[in-house]
Amino acid sequence: MRQTQSSPLLAHFEESHDVAGVSAVEWNAVCERRCNLLLEGSDTSTGAALQLLMPCLRGMVRWRERAGALELPASRVDTLIVEDVSSLLANEQRLLLAWLAEDGQRTQIISTTTEPLFPLVQRGWFDERLYYRLNVVLLRLQ
Repeated sequence: MRQTQSSPLLAHFEESHDVAGVSAVEWNAVCERRCNLLLEGSDTSTGAALQLLMPCLRGMVRWRERAGALELPASRVDTLIVEDVSSLLANEQRLLLAWLAEDGQRTQIISTTTEPLFPLVQRGWFDERLYYRLNVVLLRLQ
């Protein structure tokens, strides 16, 4: 029988059963699969979710803070966190999409937004291809 090792995130759930409206099982699946993740909700809820995810992230993590210029890493990173992805300018969206296409290694992208992205895609204000690359798992946080 295979034994599973408890992650710091699951240990947190032993104290509080539900965080930001997401169950421990859902959080654990996100951590284990390292899929691209789009966190949609208030600044408070997305910030809390990022803090919970930090102990689960492996390897080199790079962070693009809210309203900061998008600077993509020249060398390989394991996780790229992009806060307030809806604020990316069109040229930054194209740059990120090109970087993802060139990325020979698998980089996990965790992005946050307070504004739902799909309506921005429908209006032509957010690149549809980038939306689908970032939105592998969408967590709408309370």
